[in-house]
Amino acid sequence: MSRATKAQRRERRKERRSRSNSMRLHKQFDQKLSERGLQLISYDVSYDKLDLNDEPDPALELLDDPQRQELMDQLTRDPQTAIERLRALLEKWPDSRTLSNWLAAAYSSARDMAGAERMARELYRRHPDYLFARLGMAQVYMERGEVEQIPILFNNTFELKMLYPHRKVFHITEVLGFNSVMVEFLMRTDRPREARAYFDIMNRLEPDHPLTQAARRVVYGSRMLGLVKKVQRRLVRYTRSQPASG
Repeated sequence: MSRATKAQRRERRKERRSRSNSMRLHKQFDQKLSERGLQLISYDVSYDKLDLNDEPDPALELLDDPQRQELMDQLTRDPQTAIERLRALLEKWPDSRTLSNWLAAAYSSARDMAGAERMARELYRRHPDYLFARLGMAQVYMERGEVEQIPILFNNTFELKMLYPHRKVFHITEVLGFNSVMVEFLMRTDRPREARAYFDIMNRLEPDHPLTQAARRVVYGSRMLGLVKKVQRRLVRYTRSQPASG
């Protein structure tokens, strides 16, 4: 992503913050995502840093905003440097959930999938209730084709608010991360209508975000592939129904 594009995204986020520090997200589904279905649940989505008293991360508190932003930019722009910095920081704060999650992301950006999986498994082992630990393990399961583990990982619920009922506000990165995993899981389990419902929320919140763009490719790329296969099946049936010539 170019610097100009990043700058444009930051400006759009500033505009959103100037209008409101948070927005009300109303999820409306007209279909069931499981045998029990989904409740209609609302929660606030914040673009600002959240102070979660029940989920403290001392390491994150000691990093100022410019340091955090620089690290986050390096995750994709210069992952090898990010890996070195994050390893050093984790020597000081080995229990930091956020730093471990960022390190897993840096390994993934560096195409070190073994390192990414190792960190994802370690993060989930240490912090099984942490949302990003669950999201990281979900990616591991899907890459290994173990999609049957996803419902268990999320306590058999497909709703963020039901997963964390004590919370009224979620950060935009949490909403996008959760929905992107749901999109991929539902497409892999042949439920495109439900997947599109999650994608629509992402598209309404952050249409230009990399996770939204990736989800768009999953939803509509798979849809096009399905249409191609459908046409191919019809062509085969039509060919077989024609009388042999000669």
